[in-house]
Amino acid sequence: MGSVDSASVKSPKRINTKKKGARKELLCQKQLEKEGWRVIFRSMTVKLGPMFRGIDVADIFDVIAVKGTSWKFVSVKHYGSAQTKYPEHQSDIRKFMVDHGLAGMSFELWIWHKPMWRGRGKNKKWNDAHFEKILI
Repeated sequence: MGSVDSASVKSPKRINTKKKGARKELLCQKQLEKEGWRVIFRSMTVKLGPMFRGIDVADIFDVIAVKGTSWKFVSVKHYGSAQTKYPEHQSDIRKFMVDHGLAGMSFELWIWHKPMWRGRGKNKKWNDAHFEKILI
């Protein structure tokens, strides 16, 4: 039996979730701008000493857009097989809306679905990447 050299075995590449989130927020921004919204805030990452810190509005909203007198607060999430519409996050958004919401403000959760095949056998269909928009 031969032994496996641990140096020769490659570990799986880790996904940079910070960059992944930033890409989805940029897609959200571009989509809002296409719809005629003016994006006035998009979350950012800053370095504080040895650590990086994400800056969001109330640690909930990633994108804020304005159109006329309407405001749109959007939280962007990535759909994973374990998450089901982020119920805890939705309750945080509702609490913020009750405490700080005014007329003309809308609060939304946008969940990114990556492109993939769905179904089996003859029922298999290709689904394009898209945002599922949940109005809170």
